[in-house]
Amino acid sequence: MTAALAALIVGGGMGIGGGPANDGPGTGTDPGAASVDTGYLPGKAEAGVAAAVRAALALDAFPELTPSLEELGTEAWVAAVNKSGCPQTGPETLDRCRGGSPGADRTVVVLGDSSAVSWLPGIEEAAKAAGWETVPLTLSQCPAAGVSVTHEGGQPYPECDEHREWAVQEINRMKPDLVVLSDSEDSLTRLVSGSSNEAAAQLTSGLVETIGRINDAAGAVVVLGPAPAGKDLRQCMAADARPEDCISKASVGWRNMQEVTGRAAAETGAEFVDVGPWFCGEDGRCPAFVASIAVRMDTTHMSTDYSRFLAPVLAERVLSNPPSGRGRQ
Repeated sequence: MTAALAALIVGGGMGIGGGPANDGPGTGTDPGAASVDTGYLPGKAEAGVAAAVRAALALDAFPELTPSLEELGTEAWVAAVNKSGCPQTGPETLDRCRGGSPGADRTVVVLGDSSAVSWLPGIEEAAKAAGWETVPLTLSQCPAAGVSVTHEGGQPYPECDEHREWAVQEINRMKPDLVVLSDSEDSLTRLVSGSSNEAAAQLTSGLVETIGRINDAAGAVVVLGPAPAGKDLRQCMAADARPEDCISKASVGWRNMQEVTGRAAAETGAEFVDVGPWFCGEDGRCPAFVASIAVRMDTTHMSTDYSRFLAPVLAERVLSNPPSGRGRQ
């Protein structure tokens, strides 16, 4: 992280009051409000990121990006996750996949699908600085919510149900200080039930179920709202393109998932963190890069660099002052 970037994060401008609104035309966007009012006033780190998002939206020329265009893509994201040695966590990989400050007195567990995997670099960096150990209990395309989903191509995915059951049992065994949950919006379209009209209600119920099963064991539970999908820089950044060509708006699916996660947190007493302002401006526009960092590797997976860029915000919102919870048993 450059000195200028660090200064921007620490000394950022005024805060923002909510998540991105979907207030514009375009396929897959919704004109309704998309934020969940948590009553939270942004701290310095979050205000700094909001300022960086606004600055990115105002640019009229592309900066030199990190990662570069050649380093982007779903395959590159998968390769990076595999290189970490922890593409998914199970009994045989649990110990070697611990990160942050292994052996520290405080432990944060990260539970969820590839969305949770995308948050890990930032959470691990924040945890290391704060003296927390991180334990990922993640599996791609397997939401933390207690619902059965399909795999790619609509194939059955019983491994997901098995993994979630193991993860819940592991959390109850570990009794961590904090559990962070994160699910991607595409979970709404992969329910085994095939339901579309009731998908949000089913996913909310499933998330409430999972949180209920770990509430007594975890010192606190934090639910991260969904990170909005966006445009693929490799496709929108043509030779004659301008930064505005890569700006997107949060989708209806994102809005629905925002409501699912916010409602489930409210029903269980968990802390809900609206991450929308970390990706989009107050007008609902979402840049494909922030502070010269590519936000996503493709249309959905956050880049490792941007995840780490958000480490100060994750420290501020998740680790520095987590909700009191019910205490460890």
